[in-house]
Amino acid sequence: MPEYINSLIGKYWFESDKLQRLYIVQECAKYKHADTIHFLRHVLYRENDWFIRNVSFRTLQKFDEVVYLPQKGKGKRYKYNTLVNMIGADYKEDIGKAPADILIEYNGKKYIQTLKSYDVFISHCMLNDKIVNEIVGYLNRIGMVAFVDWKSDRHDLARSKFDEFTIEALKLRMQQSSSLLLIRTNESDQSTWVSWELSYFSATNNKIAVLEAEDNYISEPEYLSGFPKVLVKDDELNITQNNTIYKFSEWLNPANT
Repeated sequence: MPEYINSLIGKYWFESDKLQRLYIVQECAKYKHADTIHFLRHVLYRENDWFIRNVSFRTLQKFDEVVYLPQKGKGKRYKYNTLVNMIGADYKEDIGKAPADILIEYNGKKYIQTLKSYDVFISHCMLNDKIVNEIVGYLNRIGMVAFVDWKSDRHDLARSKFDEFTIEALKLRMQQSSSLLLIRTNESDQSTWVSWELSYFSATNNKIAVLEAEDNYISEPEYLSGFPKVLVKDDELNITQNNTIYKFSEWLNPANT
C-alpha cells in the first residue's frame, strides 16, 4: 500500500467536502490491505453520506470481506443524499472524472493528487496485461508501489476517455514516479506510446530499466540500447548493469542498502 494512502486516511475525518471524502475512499479501494480494510469498515458505519457508504460496502465485498450495508436512518434520506443527488445514482464505480480533472485537482493543489508518489511507472502494451499483473505482484512483495494507468487511474484514464489532456496526465504520473520499468514484448516494440513514455522519462534523469518478456524479437528499436536489464529469478526482480547484478530495490534506492 502506498504511503500516500496512509496520509489520505489521516485526512478523511477532518475533510468537510463530501466529494473529497469520496475521492479518498475511491483511492483506498485500489489497494487491498489491512489498513484500508480497517478504514473502509469505519467509513461504512460512521459516514453519513449514502453514496460513500455504498462505495465502502462494495469495495469490502470485492476484498472478500464479510460485511453488511446498514440501513438508511428514517427521516434522514434527503440530508445524507448529497452525492447521490450530485452523481445521479446510489452507486457508480466510474463517477465521470476524466484526464482533465486529474490536472485541475493537481494544479489546484488538491492533496488527493499532490500526495501521490510511485516507485515504478510501468510502461507496457495493453495486450500484455497478464505480464504486467505478474510484475506488479513482484514489486508489491518487495514493498514497492507501481503505477499502471488502467490500475492506478483505472476510470479517470480509461482508454475510452482519451483526449488532449491524457498526455499531460501521464506526464504528471511519470513525474511522480522514481523509476520507469519497460515491459518489452514484440507488441511494445511497435507501440508509439511506449517509445514516447521512454523518451519523456529519459528527460527526468530518473532510472529506467527494461524487462525482456519474450525470447524471440523481430528487431530491437534503437531507443532501447544502453538501458539496464531486469531479470526475474527465483520469484525476484534483479537488475543487471555493467556486468553486475543488483536486487531491484538496491538498484533503485542504493542509499537504503
